[in-house]
Amino acid sequence: MKNKKWRVIYNDDSDTLRRIPPPHTEEKIGLAIDYLKNTHVDCLVWCVGEMQAYSYPAEKVESYFEKLKRLDPANFPRQNDLMTILYQRGIDYMPLLIKECRKAKLSFVTSFRMNDTHLKSNPTGIYASRFWQNHQHMRLWEITDGKTYYNACLDYSYPEVRNLYLDMIEEVAGKYDIDGVELDFCRNPYLFQPSEAWSKRKILTDFIRNVRNILNKAGKEKGRELFLITRVPFGEERLKKGGMDIEAWMNKKLPDILVMSNMSNNYNIKIEPWLTKAHKNGVLFYPSIEADSSKYNPNFSQIITNPVAPWHSYNPPKTPELIVKKIRAMAQNFLGQNPDGIYTFNYPCILNERENNRYNDPGTFRLLTEPLSRIGNLTTLKGTAKYYTYWPECPISVET
Repeated sequence: MKNKKWRVIYNDDSDTLRRIPPPHTEEKIGLAIDYLKNTHVDCLVWCVGEMQAYSYPAEKVESYFEKLKRLDPANFPRQNDLMTILYQRGIDYMPLLIKECRKAKLSFVTSFRMNDTHLKSNPTGIYASRFWQNHQHMRLWEITDGKTYYNACLDYSYPEVRNLYLDMIEEVAGKYDIDGVELDFCRNPYLFQPSEAWSKRKILTDFIRNVRNILNKAGKEKGRELFLITRVPFGEERLKKGGMDIEAWMNKKLPDILVMSNMSNNYNIKIEPWLTKAHKNGVLFYPSIEADSSKYNPNFSQIITNPVAPWHSYNPPKTPELIVKKIRAMAQNFLGQNPDGIYTFNYPCILNERENNRYNDPGTFRLLTEPLSRIGNLTTLKGTAKYYTYWPECPISVET
């Protein structure tokens, strides 16, 4: 499996299985991937952990499933959330999902969001882990981006923070028949106080080495190698403020795949020199297409619509006909620079959030999923309508 080139690596935050209509049967697990069959998607990346086990029944760390059951028993299991519905019946959905991936010839990777700040939206809510609530002194209080929204991140200087993630990764790698693990440092790209981050970069490099060792051990027990994906932001300044020495990671042969994102679709982005640096170290390189946005803005924190109380992701109203043109355009821009393939982040949110287009509007669902059969290859993109936005003041529409 290692160093296999996929056309498209497809990230799903597991929301696909939280919006399944009745009847709620084990067979419905297949709805998470059936629309990916016969497309360019070769690898499914499935989000399972944030600062708690977000979408798997954990034993070593705090479980979202158990917390939901405890804190909101009247609404457990959540309506149409197939994962919690099956969990109530004593069924772990993950092996079923992996089995469906195998049948569809898709690789399966579990993803961990390394410092997600969703939880600050409601500090006492279901997504705010006990660990986060009990360790407020570890927060990154220096951060002012998004009017301090991002200071909900915790400081990786503390071994307790790193060990929380190592425990989750070790549990998942040992328990399930996965092909690898992704460390998502783009949600959100802060790991240390910004003024200290670069001087503490070795701490993060050592952490990634520990993850690599966990995967090597688990792979040996499974009789095959497991691979490691690291997802990081574009930009020297962002990497420096995050303490992410990705050149050291690659020089030490820690990740197998490097994914880079601008956190919003930027049609001016260049993937060099990162592509060459990755290949020099035998690392595959995948640039990331995002679900949003129509803007070009190199400072991701400024695209938040209300910086006093921003949403956890920039999520403007979406016009399906325009979305597919933008996605094709972003793929065209990246593929023209010869990466190893394309990564897509949160595309299922377009398909499932607000009105559930899949079940309420199958025509729109087909329209929105059409790019998945085109964006992995320049040939299949040729002749399709594309929309490029270079500046908010001056949109440029190009049809070929």
